[in-house]
Amino acid sequence: MRSILACVLLFTIAGSIFFVAGQERQQEKKDREAAEELRKKELDKSESEKCAQCIANLNQEMTAYSILITQLKAEIADLEGQIENRVKQYNIQMQERIRFGEQVQSMNEGWSRFNNSLDELQRALSKVN
Repeated sequence: MRSILACVLLFTIAGSIFFVAGQERQQEKKDREAAEELRKKELDKSESEKCAQCIANLNQEMTAYSILITQLKAEIADLEGQIENRVKQYNIQMQERIRFGEQVQSMNEGWSRFNNSLDELQRALSKVN
């Protein structure tokens, strides 16, 4: 039961991390698209209405969002790797625990058989006396 709860907790945490990272990435994408839309509107204006400083600022903002999106992608990949490693480690630990449990169960069965044989021997000896 404890192992199942630990597994559920691990996957819940992993899901939460992916959800938050995904939301951040989506928000950055939306912000970048909004900046790109403003840039397009500015570029569509006639030469006399264009604001070079506005276009430069929007280009800079779009570059910053692109860098941020790239960083978030790298962070997501790193987190996925960490989660995979923990799942592998947890699986190995669970396999070891299962083997240990099987050994304990086998030992208990052996002691039960030994005690039963000992009881039968004592009964047989008590009949002889």
